Amino acid sequence: MVLSIRSIAGFAIAFAIASFTNFGALAADDTKPIDKGKGADYKSSTHKLKEKGEYAILLSFEAGEKFEAATGVGVENAMKKTHVHLFVYDDTGKEVAKDTPKGPRSEVKVTPAKAGKYKVVIKNVMGEEIEVAFVVLVVK
Repeated sequence: MVLSIRSIAGFAIAFAIASFTNFGALAADDTKPIDKGKGADYKSSTHKLKEKGEYAILLSFEAGEKFEAATGVGVENAMKKTHVHLFVYDDTGKEVAKDTPKGPRSEVKVTPAKAGKYKVVIKNVMGEEIEVAFVVLVVK
């Protein structure tokens, strides 16, 4: 088999397309979550996320049980250039809320239409490894 610049370039383009396609397959809604029980009982946690790293949890909420979820960073991480995104999906996989800011703080407010488990995904889409605080508050 003789390789030419043209065949190598074609391979590189095909590899880039395949890589891009596979990256899409790793979207936030594909992250395997950790079941943390009732949303009303969950308070906060901290997670170290590498660049492009994700963390996902499952929380149960009743219909109409409004909740807020937020991410943030401490002083030691405040100067790092990162974009931390937050997504919420219902038990069918439908995205019900998201916040995709340019920075480390994201926040969503959700009032579930039906009782069930909701997947919350935190993703460090750009920047250095960072320690992210995650808080959930049920609004009464």
